[in-house]
Amino acid sequence: MLAVFAWSPAMGLADEFSDILDDGKAHVLIDQLSSEDRQQAIRELAARLERDTGRTGQILCAIRPWTTGTAEADAALQANAWTLMTREENAESEVFRWLDCAAANRDGWYRATTLNPMFNLRQAYCAGLTEQRATGLDVRAIAEGIRSFNVDLNAGILTAFGDQRQTLHSFYPVRNALRIATLQASDAVRLWTVDEDAARMTLREASASLNAALEQLDVTSTRNGWRLYNDLEFHAAFYSWLADGDEDEARLRAFLDPQPVLDDPRLVPAVTPEIRERMPGDFVDMIYVERLLPGAQLLRQMPSSSSEPLALDSEECAQWHRRSYNPAALAEAVLDCAEVREDIVEFDTCMRPFEATDWTLQYASLSDRSGSTVEGERTRISGWITDRLSSFSQSDADDLRDLLLPIQIERTGSTVVFVAPATFTTSQRERLEAVFDQEGGLDPLFMRPRAY
Repeated sequence: MLAVFAWSPAMGLADEFSDILDDGKAHVLIDQLSSEDRQQAIRELAARLERDTGRTGQILCAIRPWTTGTAEADAALQANAWTLMTREENAESEVFRWLDCAAANRDGWYRATTLNPMFNLRQAYCAGLTEQRATGLDVRAIAEGIRSFNVDLNAGILTAFGDQRQTLHSFYPVRNALRIATLQASDAVRLWTVDEDAARMTLREASASLNAALEQLDVTSTRNGWRLYNDLEFHAAFYSWLADGDEDEARLRAFLDPQPVLDDPRLVPAVTPEIRERMPGDFVDMIYVERLLPGAQLLRQMPSSSSEPLALDSEECAQWHRRSYNPAALAEAVLDCAEVREDIVEFDTCMRPFEATDWTLQYASLSDRSGSTVEGERTRISGWITDRLSSFSQSDADDLRDLLLPIQIERTGSTVVFVAPATFTTSQRERLEAVFDQEGGLDPLFMRPRAY
């Protein structure tokens, strides 16, 4: 249990604040303060930002949206963060990363205009509601709010550069290009049952907006720019293909044999030397999918009365992936559904079985490398797994046994790691986690491929 910090003039404000700042959970402690004391803490952070930029920026990024208590002081703190960003040499530096996040984390900015509306939209769809029935969830209004955030953020950074040429760019407008396209796709779904031509035009607009973002993207000087390139390229090709068929099929097919990052002349200049040293030569950047066609599953069961709410729709909710995928696997799934492309609801239904198949499972790790200890632990884990398999039917247990056993041993430095011999689908992971959580005694860890 973390102690709640209380400001006390008698104890010395500076000393008390230093204690919080030095705590590894400073962001948690600050968020536990009363509103008045929290604003005071933010003002203290503002005063320290220039002389302790990295640590202060990290805290301003990690806490809930911040405010000093006045719009003028908030604007000054935000402007100072942008000014300090202009002094960095590259957009992948740790300091630039924290400052970019800290400036966007101002109260009323990123979370209010972007994260919360997107979360609320997903929740409405998961509850079986379309945006027309959920007050305040008009997708076009949400998109405009996100565009306004982008404009204000870009203007703020440009002002901070002053007479200098702007050389570094924020992550958020690029990431938001994908969100805006998702909202345009949601609008296309809404239009589908009443005007297919208008729906296809809206999908073309989504593709065009992503193509524009690609043209403007300066990969080498935008934070996370190289990590977003595939996301933009795939979604731009996908929405154009869905609207018009063969026109952008070649762009989609390119993802069936994706180019490794370190072989891609567009991306490799933006990869820092530190990451380049650790990245395997065949590493392919994955593609993040939030929801390709928001609301499409709800169209399968529209109520007869416009005032009648839809039932909770687990299929719609499951299609909000919010996860990254191997480009080849994603492109293959999309193209396998090409025969039903003419109906976006049928297409979305065809995509329902698609899931990640690259989960790996780590059972445990040991720092003691002695043979008897390692074999003893492997025997213990094998017995635990065998007991867990008894929770499944015989046929399921037989199928899972080959995935879970025999336990493999990997040695990394001074550590011995015990892992399963196979990879798992998301569905398999969910089933196994449910059993593992009930039984206890071991806390296996499922992992996806490293994203760098």
